[in-house]
Amino acid sequence: MQTAEHEHEHGHEGSLWPAVIGLAVLVLVAGLILILRNINFTLGVGLIAVFIITFGVFVTREVKSWPHVIEMFFARLRGTAIPSEP
Repeated sequence: MQTAEHEHEHGHEGSLWPAVIGLAVLVLVAGLILILRNINFTLGVGLIAVFIITFGVFVTREVKSWPHVIEMFFARLRGTAIPSEP
C-alpha cells in the first residue's frame, strides 16, 4: 500500500506499452528464427508484420505525449537536490 502511494506522489504513469513492446520483440525474434532456419517463411513474415504493426501503433499513440513526459522529467530533476561531492 505504501508503495502505491509513493508511486502516486511522484506522478508515476503506468503504461502497458513497455510490456507490449517486449512481447512484440519476442514475436519478432521468433519470426526471424522461423525464416532463418527455413522452418516456415510465411509464418515468419506474419510474425514480423505483427511486430511492425505493434511498433507503428506505439509510435502513433505515444510520440504525441513525449514532450509532456520530457517536461515532467526535467521539472522533477530540477526539484531534486543534488548531493555535494566530498
